[in-house]
Amino acid sequence: MFKDMIKKAIHKSQHVQRNWDLSKSIPQEDMELIAEAITQAPSKQNVQFFKPYFITDRDKIERVHRLTPGFFIADGKQGGKAPQGNRLTTNPQTLANLLIVFAKDFDKEQANENTDVAHQDHVMDTDMHQAIGVAAGYTNLTSALLGYSTGCCSCCNKDEIQRLLDIPHKPVLLMGVGWADESKPRREHHLMPHLTFPTKRKTISVEYITD
Repeated sequence: MFKDMIKKAIHKSQHVQRNWDLSKSIPQEDMELIAEAITQAPSKQNVQFFKPYFITDRDKIERVHRLTPGFFIADGKQGGKAPQGNRLTTNPQTLANLLIVFAKDFDKEQANENTDVAHQDHVMDTDMHQAIGVAAGYTNLTSALLGYSTGCCSCCNKDEIQRLLDIPHKPVLLMGVGWADESKPRREHHLMPHLTFPTKRKTISVEYITD
């Protein structure tokens, strides 16, 4: 039973939610559990490479959403590179009940104290992205186990979002967490019912090396 629950959450957490039921809210205790998943996720040498920001203010969330152009509209289809003359649409996964912003936040000297080799800038940047990726995965699965849907977004105007939120470093990743709108297909744009986002099927195979 427990393994079935985990398996169901794994498959649920794979899908990006594009629309939300904003009539519901996320209890504080659930947000605290999600925060614990983020802050306790492993990172290289246990260095703090990022800072998470939890946003529930609707005005702030909607203003961030307007800074997330990423898919273009052309003859009712989306995806790929935008040819000249077509317009971008936004990423509505950021309109969730809770918006989590993962921003770069580490002290290079402190990080080097905790590592056996002095890191160059590009190595530190790689470590930061890996740490955020692991924490985002923890967030994704924890949220799914709690019954929420999620959606990540990195196509955004990072400079403008940094200014809007008045935070010291640029965001690296945005993640919406919340209640799915069960009346709509999950790929339908939250604000534009005529717009359905494309999807692809993954075929990752695992090879077992036993000797």
